[in-house]
Amino acid sequence: MAAKLLLLAAALAAAGPSPLLQDPPKKDEMKLECTAAPGRRNPHLRLEGEAPTLPEGAMLNIQLIRIEERTSDGTLVVNGIFFHSELLKVGRKGKVAYTGAVGAPGYFRAIVRLSEELQTPRSLIPLKEAKTAMPQEWTFDYTVWGDDLAGRLDPALKEFDALLERSRTVIGKFAEASSQRALWEANKQLLDREASSLLEDIGKSEAKKLYPAAASEITAAVGAVQGYSVYFTFQSDGKFDKIVDYHTNGKAVTYRQEEFSWDVVRKYLSEASEIAGREFALWVVKDTRRSGGKVNDTLIRAVKEQASHPGVSLYSNRLQQGENPNEMEALIRQKPK
Repeated sequence: MAAKLLLLAAALAAAGPSPLLQDPPKKDEMKLECTAAPGRRNPHLRLEGEAPTLPEGAMLNIQLIRIEERTSDGTLVVNGIFFHSELLKVGRKGKVAYTGAVGAPGYFRAIVRLSEELQTPRSLIPLKEAKTAMPQEWTFDYTVWGDDLAGRLDPALKEFDALLERSRTVIGKFAEASSQRALWEANKQLLDREASSLLEDIGKSEAKKLYPAAASEITAAVGAVQGYSVYFTFQSDGKFDKIVDYHTNGKAVTYRQEEFSWDVVRKYLSEASEIAGREFALWVVKDTRRSGGKVNDTLIRAVKEQASHPGVSLYSNRLQQGENPNEMEALIRQKPK
């Protein structure tokens, strides 16, 4: 599965803007359409279709993959994340349906598989009689969000900014407390709880759903500080000495493989603000594409509200004008110079 997701992510990244475009299915091929997209109040995705060549009772496996934004050396790239697998039974006249909660809007990929090992003794008989080829696999891509997304972007970016400020404050407290052994011993348990509470709030936030790349950056930064705090060492006079991590041969490195320091972690937080702004801009482009090139009034208001935000300011005028979505997406994904 891990190898398959790596190939998926590579294929999506290589496809460039609008990676989830498909040719219409042929007459006898399986069809599976999105008939209900999740919104803020209803997080469920509904897929309905038919498999005209498969008998009633045939068993299928559906795997759902969420396509999320991630950063790679400052570039925003798509990343396939497996999150659900389920058995489906073909109904009368080849009907196929799936309903499940997905939680966050975005691009989704469904991989549907027919294989002999999925079948019951009863369902296998008509497949064998019809000489149905097995295994078979079908792939479907979906744009899964509704008109309510436009009104969620600005509040979620403001929520992200508040979480980012909390992250700066918590990391600042860790840095200050670690300067002296006595100060650290008096505050380490409280700071550990504060960091855990912050990470929990990030994990359940709307900001994480809409700006996953930026949320991952602040989660990793806070998590690194919290994790390394157990390896703080102090000199004989009580002053901070260094971090000694025996898992990395004594050298503390960040999730980007840079040597750990407070300045490095603070730099990551500053970069996260710009990443969130670019994800916001990407959502505007994606929704403009979904609506046939029209930038709706709610999106325009959101862009104006966030026009000075890092990561948005470079593109705010062009976003409001609805410039070519593919060109804009390629531009926003690039690491700013």
